[in-house]
Amino acid sequence: MKYFIPTYRKQEIKTAKLFDGLDYLLFCDNQDFEKLSEKYNCYLLPDGVQGNIARVRNYILKYARSEKIECFSMCDDDISKLYIYDSELKSRKKELTAFEFDYILDKFSETFIEKENCVGWSMNETDQPRDYKGEISCNNACFMSGTFSIYFTDRITFEFDERLSLKEDYDFTLQALTSGKIIYKFKGLFYLPERVTGNMKNFGGCSIYRTSEKEMEQIKLMKEKWGDFIKYKDGDINGVINYKKLYSLI
Repeated sequence: MKYFIPTYRKQEIKTAKLFDGLDYLLFCDNQDFEKLSEKYNCYLLPDGVQGNIARVRNYILKYARSEKIECFSMCDDDISKLYIYDSELKSRKKELTAFEFDYILDKFSETFIEKENCVGWSMNETDQPRDYKGEISCNNACFMSGTFSIYFTDRITFEFDERLSLKEDYDFTLQALTSGKIIYKFKGLFYLPERVTGNMKNFGGCSIYRTSEKEMEQIKLMKEKWGDFIKYKDGDINGVINYKKLYSLI
């Protein structure tokens, strides 16, 4: 598996440390490249790409196409733990090494890419035991999280909406599912980014430009674009996908 990791003004790159020895690339601009390339595998983005995560994701998609990469993962730079569901354990979860995790991603990707209209797949982002399940979902209501998902390059015929730099993965999911594409989700595999583990000291990324005003603007844009596919109340910055509406497409 190839791991493409956008990073922006982070002091520490947790994912690169975790994936040491795997096939990964950090996508960064000139300011970050100078210091990060001494320690990590880095790709220098052209001027004007960084500062908008949707624009960076579009660049990575184009890069994958130009390099004829059939399947890749795009993941955040703050992943610290990897797990798989295990019903035999009291905790119901088993921590994986990056190499064990990589092997599982390859095997599931080989299976899912054979499914017609499948654009990719995702997994759980949670530390709640009630969410651990050793099952696979395949329907019109699986979310393709920007935090960590696997993409099948040639199946993606649309772009991330660069107006939605805080909600680009929600928009990507809706673009896929409303056009007849399929997203799988394996609920037995999951990861923990820093925001879930509670470590928010490593400031950077989208948090640089994320404000309540910007969130409100983004939710309104999503509502304008997707109508009833977005559940939103006035004054609420946490609008979400209307999964009940999506299920009606099945």
